[in-house]
Amino acid sequence: MRSTLSIAIFAVASSLVGCSSAPPPPADASVPVSFASAVSKTMPDLVTAVGTVEAINSVAVKSLIDGRLLSSAVKDGDDVKAGQLLFKVDPRPAQAALAQMQAALAKDVAARLARD
Repeated sequence: MRSTLSIAIFAVASSLVGCSSAPPPPADASVPVSFASAVSKTMPDLVTAVGTVEAINSVAVKSLIDGRLLSSAVKDGDDVKAGQLLFKVDPRPAQAALAQMQAALAKDVAARLARD
């Protein structure tokens, strides 16, 4: 009885599998194809990529005095030479400090002359 049940289940399963498959495509089905001839020519070297660029050499530019920056004669990445003007700093605070020191010196000289 067990073998008869197994054969019946096998027969039903194989008939269901046979019913579910799609029919094969016709053998004479043609597919349109297009083509082009290869041409040799120069092409630009363009690379589109995401990344980080880091300079081989870099320099930190610092001022010897403090002050407000009035103008810049260079942009980031410009080549510069020794002695070239890079930035213009507001001279008024330094001029005021110089005037104060000159006034203090004149006062000290006058006080010394008055003692002698």
